[in-house]
Amino acid sequence: NSECRHNTDNCTANIGFTFLLGQYGEKLIVGMQELSLSEYPAFKICSMDMDGTNRAILWEIPYQDGVSLSGAVHRGIVYYSIYYNETNDLEIYTVSLNDSKNGSELIYNGTGAVIMNGIGSVMNLLIMDVDGTYVYQYNMIDKSLKKIETDVFQNVRAVRFCQDGTVMYARDNHM
Repeated sequence: NSECRHNTDNCTANIGFTFLLGQYGEKLIVGMQELSLSEYPAFKICSMDMDGTNRAILWEIPYQDGVSLSGAVHRGIVYYSIYYNETNDLEIYTVSLNDSKNGSELIYNGTGAVIMNGIGSVMNLLIMDVDGTYVYQYNMIDKSLKKIETDVFQNVRAVRFCQDGTVMYARDNHM
């Protein structure tokens, strides 16, 4: 609706601050932080129809000050990370979209930041240590976490896994 300002609770396009946007089947999967005067801020992962209607909360993440969230959707699983800005601590969780009532599963607990990359045949999370070096790779297909034994990913600013299995990255203003 082009006349709508998208700033009221009855607007289906109003989803607040978004940390996750994906699709599973015929549903949009959205991770959002709702800010309402009637309740405390809350991080929620929701499912909704493509037009924003029939919104349902799949999972709530307890609100905490001083955190950054990010997420990705792959094969019916939501991967979300909580990064603690003050301490550089990082937690990565999974939630099954088919059975979110079972709760979330912690798959990584350490320090650093994460790049979530779920495109093509190679589905990976890259976990970067606080010194800017990618040290772990989590494979979303076989659920394995392995230490990266190469210096290729040291001081890399951007990484993208390509469909053919190659890796594209940017370092020192070069790609």
